[in-house]
Amino acid sequence: MVTQGELLAVLLDLNLLSSGAAQDATADVVLQQLLIFLKAHQLVSEQNHQCVMAILPNSSPVLYMPSSSSNCADSKSAAGLSAIVLQRVQEVVAAQQQSPPQADSLGPDQPAQEIALSAALSRALCYINRHTAQYGFSTRHTAKPRILSIVAVADTPSQYIPVMNCIFAAQHANVVLDALVIGSTDLAFLQQAAHITGGVYMRPEQSIGLLQYMLGAFSADTATRDLLSVSSKTQAVDYRASCFCHKNVIDSGWICSVCLSIFCKANMKLAECPTCGSVFKQKSAAVARAAGSGRGRTPAAAAGGGG
Repeated sequence: MVTQGELLAVLLDLNLLSSGAAQDATADVVLQQLLIFLKAHQLVSEQNHQCVMAILPNSSPVLYMPSSSSNCADSKSAAGLSAIVLQRVQEVVAAQQQSPPQADSLGPDQPAQEIALSAALSRALCYINRHTAQYGFSTRHTAKPRILSIVAVADTPSQYIPVMNCIFAAQHANVVLDALVIGSTDLAFLQQAAHITGGVYMRPEQSIGLLQYMLGAFSADTATRDLLSVSSKTQAVDYRASCFCHKNVIDSGWICSVCLSIFCKANMKLAECPTCGSVFKQKSAAVARAAGSGRGRTPAAAAGGGG
């Protein structure tokens, strides 16, 4: 029997719990406000189902799910939820402090605070896929499953491809991606995720009032949002892509007509596509470059794949 309720997966960037990451709010305040939000979500409907995962540089460990406790009744209660999340956060943070980042997980030029957002989104999508039959759609309740990402660090250009794959997978599975960004700059990846899947993107001016933003924008399910004024359409979405060669965000570049790989201006004279191996037609590329020079700008079209 399909029950009525909403399936919500929360992805928490543990950089929020480090000093200075949340700016005007301490780690304890941020964590307590998140727990209050989860309790409020439980009170909306006893059939609501929640899962909390951490976002780390190398992994996305589970912080809470009802089945993670031997006593299922206690784990579903508000008190049980808080106790499990607090205990798991302490364990994960302690493990991270004891084990330094792996050399093969973080590149030499990547800062240590970068997070594996794509891995966390993939794991949340897999979890939702397993539980959609029970907490997904019904004839009387049309709320879609949601993933709420609470992030405090900037985009990682090298994760552009896997993150976009997760976004399109969520769109295909009718999963809504919400985003709450804590910081001074917007995150293009999460902006695109919310816009493509019909979610809500929000970057509060002050992190000390996170609870108000979470309750006002993210507590209502997707079926109820149609009746409320909850939207992020007023904000411009940055749809610039990252090149496959240097993982940098670019305004214009070259696209392989076979595999649609994107390359920046530095690789305009490539003989073949590094991704699929298609041979570029250099004569067509030269014509395209000449046409772009005549207009005074670099062409954004492809050089074309080999046939």
